[in-house]
Amino acid sequence: MAAGISPGEKVKLAGCDDSFREVTPNLLQERLSKYNNTLLNELLADYALRGSMRAPQYYALPGKQRVVNSGKYNGAYDYFAETYSVVDRIDSIYRTLPEKDELAEDLIFHARSTFAMAPAALRDVYMSRDSLMAARINHYAKRAGAKVIVWAHNAHVAKKPVIEDIGRMGQELQIAHSGQFINIGLNSGDGSSYSYIKVRNINADHNFRDPIFQKELLPLKADSWNAAMQAYTKQSVLFDFSRAKPADKSAFETPKPYRFVGYGIEKSEDDSYFKSAPALLYDLVVFIPVTQHTKPIF
Repeated sequence: MAAGISPGEKVKLAGCDDSFREVTPNLLQERLSKYNNTLLNELLADYALRGSMRAPQYYALPGKQRVVNSGKYNGAYDYFAETYSVVDRIDSIYRTLPEKDELAEDLIFHARSTFAMAPAALRDVYMSRDSLMAARINHYAKRAGAKVIVWAHNAHVAKKPVIEDIGRMGQELQIAHSGQFINIGLNSGDGSSYSYIKVRNINADHNFRDPIFQKELLPLKADSWNAAMQAYTKQSVLFDFSRAKPADKSAFETPKPYRFVGYGIEKSEDDSYFKSAPALLYDLVVFIPVTQHTKPIF
């Protein structure tokens, strides 16, 4: 899906998770104010309010009343379902306007996808986070001449789900962009330590100041793919399964424990391992024998 990028070519950065949520309301207000549409401006102001406070604070404001009262999930999705409805109305009005704005369309798309899980949950319809991530990527990939590079955890970019629906993003992109999509896994054999965060719910960190901690890695399982690749090479290497001999590729398609270290703490020896195989999940694997914990960039 990603072709070469020429020197000096501009690259647009976008989050495939809901990383636009914090800034979308204000950016959308700035972008759509030029239309001077009274109802649109009122909805944008309401959306900006909702984006800056939690439900109890919002309903405490004069004239703000609860619209959705589903009685489901202790009301956890009601406020977000209302917000989705506001965004839906913004989108409907925008589509009637004569002049279109690509950035505004991007922001509206992200606003809708950020809250899409809420109305689905109230209808008892399961919506996969990985599928939403794939939809965000496809939003950009569908444009003429688009070249997209996706940077995500190994489990998300895999060709098939690793556990439950984690990996559906890579699977859906593989189907949507057959022959144009190459996925690359980044694996390691061992290392002294890894990084983790305590607040794993990314939506709970509104200031993006959640500290990064370090912890010693548990010993590598001897029967794992990571141990097998480490035994194969002591240097960093690229495994390209598209060029491998049939017998070699078949060997790399044999399922056995495969380590996926996330951003939580390894609680037991089996905590980070899932039964799979490199050639079943990736087109290429960059293997680094020994790694260490990541460091914050600011």
